[in-house]
Amino acid sequence: MLTNRQSFNRMMNKNAVSTIDNTILMQAADWFSILQSGDVSKDEEDLWLEWLTANTLHQQAWVQVEQVSGSFQKLKNRPDSYAARKLLTQKEHKQSSTSIIQNLFIFCLLCIVGGFGWLQFTPQQIIYSEKNFQSAIGDTQTITLSDGTIVVLNTNTQIRTIYSEKLRRIVLTSGEIMVSSAPDNIQPARPLVVDTDNGRLTPIGTRFNVRHIDQTTELNVFEGAVRIQPNHTNSMAIVMSGRQGRFDKQQIFDSNLEADNSRQSWTRGILLADNLPLCEFVSELNRYRQSTIICSPDISHFKLVGAYPLTDTEQILDAVESSLPIRFWQVNEKIWRVDMRR
Repeated sequence: MLTNRQSFNRMMNKNAVSTIDNTILMQAADWFSILQSGDVSKDEEDLWLEWLTANTLHQQAWVQVEQVSGSFQKLKNRPDSYAARKLLTQKEHKQSSTSIIQNLFIFCLLCIVGGFGWLQFTPQQIIYSEKNFQSAIGDTQTITLSDGTIVVLNTNTQIRTIYSEKLRRIVLTSGEIMVSSAPDNIQPARPLVVDTDNGRLTPIGTRFNVRHIDQTTELNVFEGAVRIQPNHTNSMAIVMSGRQGRFDKQQIFDSNLEADNSRQSWTRGILLADNLPLCEFVSELNRYRQSTIICSPDISHFKLVGAYPLTDTEQILDAVESSLPIRFWQVNEKIWRVDMRR
């Protein structure tokens, strides 16, 4: 692992001059703490390598972190580092000694790289917030959270956001969301998680989609990676970019299927059908309608290909009728049917 880091350091252009944002430095510090913990899985090593190679600034930040780590060992014996250790010990007296050392290292990183000086650190104010959001049937809603994370709610979706001193939580109560995660704007950085009835999802610099389907949760990752942890088991899986995972409270069913691109087209107001069976298409369309369409089993063999604008579902029905020998008809105010055309 050290050999990998050294090889990436040699790849850097030592004459380049770049401004590295503190959020990137904090990400580098977090990865350094994880890799030095002595309990690193192969998946975590792969995630670190993916983060390191994603951006030149990440590589430059890593070099600075390694430089600071050497200074950190000397600083532990300096008299003026006592105040920092005392501050962290009072604030995190319930943490293990390993966690305290990691936090102190991050504190040293900010002081050295940011040029703040050892006794000039002022903790940022931690504000607890809890909010509820809900979208109506047929509508979507885009929310920008306090840290810059963007959450798009699909039709008939409900979430709760709970931001505390320790954690940034998005609780998906029902429906479907697309999340574009942002680095935390409070230091030390708090993890971002998405909780569902079935378990917890922990992203690393990602854009991903989460959806309730029956008694399961479906995850599609389009950037970065997301860790799945079901509620009632110790198993876990990391889903990489371009892949899909599905799980319930007890187990992970799939964690390496190809991502479903239709799970991001809805954010653009498009219902995407890629050789989709007609009855499955109707089931998806029902999510955006006040009335329910019942699909007759004798037409389930028809398949659809195309992109259908969700602004008007009645126009979608007309378009599908014109391309297939079927008809949609209204039974009552709440029920429609689709059958073979007679």
